[in-house]
Amino acid sequence: MTLRTRIAHSLLFAATLALAFPFRAGELRFDLGAAAGWLALAPLAALLRDLGPRAAFKWTFLSSWLGFTLIVFWLYVVVTVHGGAPAIAGVAAVLVVSGVFAVHAGAAGALWVWLAPRAGRAAALVLPAAWLVVEHLRGFDFLGGFTWASLGYSAHLDLPMLGLASIALAWPSPTVEVVHGFTIPGTNPQASLALGSDGALYGTT
Repeated sequence: MTLRTRIAHSLLFAATLALAFPFRAGELRFDLGAAAGWLALAPLAALLRDLGPRAAFKWTFLSSWLGFTLIVFWLYVVVTVHGGAPAIAGVAAVLVVSGVFAVHAGAAGALWVWLAPRAGRAAALVLPAAWLVVEHLRGFDFLGGFTWASLGYSAHLDLPMLGLASIALAWPSPTVEVVHGFTIPGTNPQASLALGSDGALYGTT
C-alpha cells in the first residue's frame, strides 16, 4: 500500500468515526450515526493492512486522535465560554481528552494486527473484540475514566440494536453483524470484520 493510500484510509477513518456521532454547532445539526456507526471500522481495517503492531498503534492513534477531536470539540465551548478559561485551556482540554481516547484506540489497532494472524478463522472477531475491550477499559483505567464517544452510542437511533442491547445488557454478541458481513456477496474478511464490528461496539452503550 502506498503512503498516499494509507493517508487516505486514515483520513476516511477519522471522518467516519466523527460522523458516527451527532453533530451540532449553532443551527447546523445532523446525525449520521445509523449509517456511519456501522462502517466506522472499515477504513481502519484497510488502514492497518500489512502493518506491524507498532506501526498499527501509530496510525490508529493519529487517525483516531483527529476523529475524537472532531467529536469532543464542544469541550472548548464548555471550558472557555461556560468556564471562563482562556482559549489555550479550551484547546488543551480537547486535545488531552481526545488524546487519551486515541491511546486506547491505538492499543486496539496494535492488538488486532498482533492477534489476527494467530486467530485463524476467528480473525474477523478480533478487531471488534479489541475495540470493545479498550473502550471498556477506557471507562476505569488509570488513563481513562471517560465513557464518552464509545462507538456503541452511535446506535441510539437503531431500534433493533437497542433491543438486542436491552436483552444482552452491555455485551451483545458481535456475531450478528460478523455473519452479516460474510453474507454480502463479494465481501472479503477485512470488510466483514469491519462491518461486524458494531455488534460488539453497540454493547458499550
